[in-house]
Amino acid sequence: MVHSLRYKTASIICGIFFFAPLANVASAADPKTVVDTILGEEIATLQNQMMEMSSGCSGKGSGVPPVSWGALQVHGNTAVNAFSAARTALATDKTPVAVQQINSGVSALDALINGLHDNCSGGPSGEDPPSYGKYVASRDKLKTELKTAMRFL
Repeated sequence: MVHSLRYKTASIICGIFFFAPLANVASAADPKTVVDTILGEEIATLQNQMMEMSSGCSGKGSGVPPVSWGALQVHGNTAVNAFSAARTALATDKTPVAVQQINSGVSALDALINGLHDNCSGGPSGEDPPSYGKYVASRDKLKTELKTAMRFL
């Protein structure tokens, strides 16, 4: 009975490693690679979201920018630049610099997303863009992923 249980356990473990893509197994072992992947995906996501945000308020045929879009756009670009600098720092084994850049990028991202709140014309004190909840959820997911991954840097 004990032999049978050991055999089953070993079979399951071997099956997991056999069917798991090697890239996933390798990247799971290297926290820098995980953080780099998260940042690379976030840069692309944020750039796409900023294009949406630039015409994300109701109005005209294709939408209009938020009231203070110029200032908000600076925060978005700052976040993208900080995340890119963090990736470079990780690639050159400058982990403390990478952590600092990630924290700066997250702060800039917070300023962008928080600045969108009530930043569309309408209502007594402005309105949120229709996709505001999606932007908040995306930011919160990123912060959770980075917080978890950075513990292993």
